[in-house]
Amino acid sequence: MTDQFLENSLAVFADRSLTGRALQPAGWDNVAGLVCGFGDRLAGPPAGTWTIARQAHGTDVIDVDGVEVGTGASLPLEADALVLRRPGLVGGVRTADCVPLLLMAPGRGWAAVVHAGWRGTIAGIATVAVDRARRDGICATELRAALGPSIGACCYEVSSEIGERFARASLPVLSGQGSDGRPHLDLRAINAVLLERAGLPTEAIQYCGPCTRCARDRYHSFRAEPELSGRQISWIGWEDRTPLRDR
Repeated sequence: MTDQFLENSLAVFADRSLTGRALQPAGWDNVAGLVCGFGDRLAGPPAGTWTIARQAHGTDVIDVDGVEVGTGASLPLEADALVLRRPGLVGGVRTADCVPLLLMAPGRGWAAVVHAGWRGTIAGIATVAVDRARRDGICATELRAALGPSIGACCYEVSSEIGERFARASLPVLSGQGSDGRPHLDLRAINAVLLERAGLPTEAIQYCGPCTRCARDRYHSFRAEPELSGRQISWIGWEDRTPLRDR
C-alpha cells in the first residue's frame, strides 16, 4: 500500500470528471455546496481536484485554503490529509486498500480528506484531523465521518508484531484469524474507534463500500495485485459559488 510511482508534488486533476458511479456517504447529498465521493477503477474526482501526490503514511495535514482556485498549479508536498475550507476547493487522496476517510461539518464549510493505512492509523492520523478541526473552531460533535472502500478484516492479515502494536494501543485486533494464527486488522473499525475517542458521536460515523480486495473487479487492491495495482481517488470539498461571468 505505497505510492512509490507517484511524483512528489501536489497534482491537479483537470481532465477527469467521471463521478457518475462514485459512492457517496448516506445523507451527505443534502449538505449545501458539498462535493464528495469514493472513487473506483472507473469513477474519478471532478475536474480541478487537488491530490497529495506523495502520501507518506504519517500524520501531516495540509490546509489547502491558500491555493488559488482553478490555477492548476502544483506544490511539492508530503502529507496524508487535506483540509478544505473555501468554496471551489476539492481535495482527494489515493488508496488501494488503505482507508479513505472523509470528514465534514455541515453548515460550517469545513471538510477534510484523509489517507489512513496501518502506519497512519496507529500514528493517529484520524485524531490529528479532528484536532485540526478543533483548531479551526469546529467541535468534534459537529463533525460527520465516512470511511470508504478499503481492505476488510476478512483479507487483511498482518504480522504478529503489527498486531501487537495495535493491541498495545488498546485498538481492536482479530486474533488467530489468518494462516498460522496470524492476526487480522479491520482498519475501518479501528479508525472508527479513534474517531469516537476524539469525540465524534457513534451515529456520526458511517462505512461506505466493500472490502477492496474482495471487490477487486471494481476497486484497485494492492493485496490482490501488488505489481499491477493502480489507485482510486476519494474526494471532498465545496462547490465554487462564484458566478461563471466572474471566474
